[in-house]
Amino acid sequence: MEHGVLSGFEAEYRRRDQTTFWAEDYVNIIRDEDGIPLYYEGSLIDITYRKKAEDNLRQANKALETAHSELQKMFEHEQGLARTDSLTGQTNRRYFFELALREFNASLRYQRPLTIILFDIDGFKQVNDTFGHSIGDNVLMQVARSTAEQVRDVDVLARYGGDEFIILLPQTNAKQAFLIAERIRESVAATHLETENSGLAVTLSIGIADIRYNPKDEMIEDVIRRADQALYQAKRNGRNHAIVFKEESAN
Repeated sequence: MEHGVLSGFEAEYRRRDQTTFWAEDYVNIIRDEDGIPLYYEGSLIDITYRKKAEDNLRQANKALETAHSELQKMFEHEQGLARTDSLTGQTNRRYFFELALREFNASLRYQRPLTIILFDIDGFKQVNDTFGHSIGDNVLMQVARSTAEQVRDVDVLARYGGDEFIILLPQTNAKQAFLIAERIRESVAATHLETENSGLAVTLSIGIADIRYNPKDEMIEDVIRRADQALYQAKRNGRNHAIVFKEESAN
């Protein structure tokens, strides 16, 4: 209400035939010479079509927001699939290298530790040949689950390929990584999978290598290569071992 005028008041009205319409109500107070109100006069402006248009616009915006939200969820889902190994649910090799390269460059720049753990399943080919690929897949999934329970939130566990897995451990030296590797090895060794005729014991051979600053590693593959050499040293030592890379053991 301003200067005796009530303007632009919107309301829904009902006609005698019970149909409704929206209108803007403009009311003016008529006063006498002394300013005493005598009566009111006003007018109604039918705004039904405008209100319908506004309502349609709100519904269209809501539908657009819903569609956008669904598209965003689909995009995030597709992104997740593109980054995840379909069997184990862990990070896949391609996305692992994206993350590893980023952390490797940061580790070199700020001279902070970084370690790679690389391992495979002992005798996995024999498992597939003896029990079939279905049991082999179960072994891979169980190893992935057991390993995931032992790594930290900051670590990146990925299926490297076949029965090989790889872990990126930021701000972690080889000595610290060895303790994590041992927990993983012991956890997997304590797990027995049931087959039709017997239980199946699973063990891992694990290689560990950390980043070098002198001479400086040129790429993350340099660290992985040393971890791979340590893994094969674990194989030579009788399997079910975790080995930290050392120059003398590589010769």
